[in-house]
Amino acid sequence: MKNTIILLLALFCIKSYAQNQISNGNFQTGNLNSWQGFNNQVLTDDITSSFVGNINNGEGSLFQTLTLESGQNYTVAFNYRWVSGSNGYAMNVWAKDENGASVFGDLTLNTNPDEWINGTFSFTVPSNVTLVRLVFYKTNGNRPLRIDDVLVVPQNST
Repeated sequence: MKNTIILLLALFCIKSYAQNQISNGNFQTGNLNSWQGFNNQVLTDDITSSFVGNINNGEGSLFQTLTLESGQNYTVAFNYRWVSGSNGYAMNVWAKDENGASVFGDLTLNTNPDEWINGTFSFTVPSNVTLVRLVFYKTNGNRPLRIDDVLVVPQNST
């Protein structure tokens, strides 16, 4: 029975992982492959000791443009941590059209520093859209933000 549960759990994890639309969402390549943006880098987090995406002090971004299915609902999930200091902690994450004109889903991040937090939100791709940009963006005057384990997965249809 125990082996069956382990096997089912492993199959579920493989299926969930295979559905992730984000490339290099855990940054374990040690570089920004598949990510774009500015004022960012991959570094080793001082709490987890693993590679993470980092949007440096001040204004910056990380984003990926994804080819998704029109009309499909997706869930975005990721872990994030503000690096403590004397500046602000304000940032939004958006799922937008490829030109950034329309927002399909967003999340305003919690402002607690030095604590890994799970962020999640859902969105539906409009019928006339197939390219969606997932954007992590913060304005000038904000502390560095670290992100890890980024997932964009289709919600199961019944």
